[in-house]
Parts: sequence; structure tokens; C-alpha cells
Amino acid sequence: MPLTLPFDDGHRSKDYNYVRGAWTPFRSLFEALAVMKPDGQLMDVDVLADRHTLRQLLEVCQGKGSHMRLDLHVHCNTLIIVRNKEVWRQYEQGGYGNSFQETFTTPAEGMEDTTHHYRAIRYPMGPLNVVCRYAADAYDDGMVVDPLAFSNAKAVKGLPSTKPFFWFNRPFVVQRQGHIVPTTQIVELRARVCNNEEGIIGSPASQERLWFGRTSLSYIAPVSRKTAVVVRVKTDDARDRVMAWEATNQESFRKLVTLLDLLRTAVKSQPGLAAVLMREGSGQPLTICSMQDGTISRQVKDDVAMRHWKVVQERSRWG
Repeated sequence: MPLTLPFDDGHRSKDYNYVRGAWTPFRSLFEALAVMKPDGQLMDVDVLADRHTLRQLLEVCQGKGSHMRLDLHVHCNTLIIVRNKEVWRQYEQGGYGNSFQETFTTPAEGMEDTTHHYRAIRYPMGPLNVVCRYAADAYDDGMVVDPLAFSNAKAVKGLPSTKPFFWFNRPFVVQRQGHIVPTTQIVELRARVCNNEEGIIGSPASQERLWFGRTSLSYIAPVSRKTAVVVRVKTDDARDRVMAWEATNQESFRKLVTLLDLLRTAVKSQPGLAAVLMREGSGQPLTICSMQDGTISRQVKDDVAMRHWKVVQERSRWG
């Protein structure tokens, strides 16, 4: 540094899981789980959703938010929430967020042509057991972490396979690459436009993203509005800030837990155990509509159900 960042300009994907399979976006998670933890069971998971979805629903509970459409599915006792949009790739022109990430990060060896890194983490939210998936920006391998955090490295099994070409309709191919990265090393990256090299305009990385992703490291780059130059990157361990934000939003979190439980109950009464959650705009109520038969394939295929909801399947088989 100092470094001059190029302006964000080009086609970007909001979420590659949906670009490659909009109707079954969690298939990649199930395929990865089959390799990393083949015997992992999900029958005690109450909610499976993306971080963005949980943030949207929290905003509703806070009296904020705007238009949304979410597809709801229930498998056994698990509420699976799928984002529904018409376009998952769009042309972006403006800002420096993507160029900051590309300039200041280096891919791990053997991972040079990957697109994104997604993590699925599991934690309690009140009485609910939640699995939250999100895209991680980067990790800092210079952070000092508990050595026990690396014990999960033994969970990766199987042999490497040939790397596929990028073809949207091609079947999933799982390969071993990289290494297990502890959550304590995950970093949220943000570029903030400023009037000079020292001041930052705008808030730091939102507490919502950090809280739902269980991320504590937030690295922010002030970018000069006039010159697009970055002279420093502000590193922030946001644990105290996020905990304070959590304490002031307890009522909203209680509402969110209640809302998720109500949605699961409502979907169980729908034909096909599927429904659509709609909101027309800011301040409008949430509406649950029936999902037309055949509009979307099942989120949990038979092989996934037999593998990760195995105990439930066996109970069903034996009555």
C-alpha cells in the first residue's frame, strides 16, 4: 500500500448455489456433508437456511425490511427455507467491494480457480437447532486459535477426483482440496468509500452478518472517493460489539424464533409439505400461500434422506 483499486464493473453472481441449481440450492451442502461427515444426522435440525434469509426475517421482526419471497419446505421436522429470485447473476457497476476482496486476498494452493467458499454452521437459537449457510470472504491464517479447532481436519475422507469443467447441468463431483479452516479465522471484508484516506463513511460490517455467521473478524478498507486509493486496512475484532448488539436485540430474536416455529407448523399443514412466504413491500404483512404442484422439485432427494435423516427413515419403515 498505497494501492489503487479498480471500480467494480462486470457480471457478478449473488450466490453460486442458486446459479447452478436454483431449485435445489442445498444439494451442494448435502454432497459436501456426505464426504466430510458421511454419518452426520440432521433429524434434530429445526431450520436449514442461508444467512441472508435469516437476516431478512430478523428485519421483519424489527419492523424493517421490504419485498420478499421465500419458498418453504418441511422434511421430517426440518424447515428448509429457499430464496426465490428471477435473476441470480447481474451486472454490477459501482463501489469497490469486489475489487478489494480480489486485490487483498490470495487463494490457497490448489484453489486458484474456485469461485466462492461456503460454510454451513450449526448452533442453537433459543429452543431451535439451526443450520446456517453463508459465503465466507476470506480467512486470516495468522490468527492464533485454539489448537483443538483443527481436530475437524480428520473428518475429511475420500480420494481426490478429476476437477470438472464449469457446466451448470453437470452432476456434482466432490473432491478433496484445501484444509479445514476454523471459524475463528474467518474474516468479513468490506470497502468503505471515504472523503480522505483516514476517514470512513458508513458503518462497519453489519452486526447481523457477523452474528448469524458467528464471525468476529471484520477487516475494512477506507477507499478515497477522489483517487480510489487504499492506504490502510482497519482490522477489528468485533466480538464485544456483536455481543452488545445481541443484548439490545433480544426481543427481536425471540420474535424470530417464534416466527420460524410458526412457519414450520404452517407448512406441515400444506399439501406436499411446501408453501410460499410472501411480503409485498415494507410494512406489509407476511402471507403464506400454497405452492402449486410441480413448480419445484423436492429439496431432499431420497439418497440424502436415507443418509442424513436415517434414523427417521428407519423409524418410519418399522413403524
